[in-house]
Amino acid sequence: MRRTLVTLMLTLFAASAQAQEPKQTVEGAHRFFAVLAETDQMWSIPSYNAWPDVAVVYRVTKSEGDGCQSILTFQPSLSQESGGPLNKAGTSTWNETIFRATATKFGLSTDTQFVIDWSRVARVEAKRSATKSPETETVNSILISAPDKVLLLHFPNGLEPMAKRAAYASEFLKTACDKTAETGF
Repeated sequence: MRRTLVTLMLTLFAASAQAQEPKQTVEGAHRFFAVLAETDQMWSIPSYNAWPDVAVVYRVTKSEGDGCQSILTFQPSLSQESGGPLNKAGTSTWNETIFRATATKFGLSTDTQFVIDWSRVARVEAKRSATKSPETETVNSILISAPDKVLLLHFPNGLEPMAKRAAYASEFLKTACDKTAETGF
């Protein structure tokens, strides 16, 4: 009798622990991206076309989502030009006019927001870091492709597990917003 009672209690405890795990939802995926942006864990590298003349990195400062749409807000963070540095935004040497002119010259985005319509996303790809050994390869970026735009989200060193979770959240949003899914095909 005592053994049965202990078994019953352990079963109830395990069931309640499982019931308390957060359910994966579209709203939860949006909250996940919002936390990443608020805690400075997500960056975007919008284009390699101008490298090495200009390298622009955008810090994702805000992520808002509702249903099948996400809006990421960016702040240009670092830029380097052959003729000299365009230092960090917010410092006394940052010149936004020069940054915008340089970015426009090389076809780089000067937008401060990026809208993702998850129902139009064709592909989400976890990108691996460039290492020589397959054993040490880690996911550090996510490529999100839609017919009209591409976004590369980058996660700084040490945040590789967060990059994997973000790739999963991106794939979850893509799948949840797939308009053709309800057809059964």
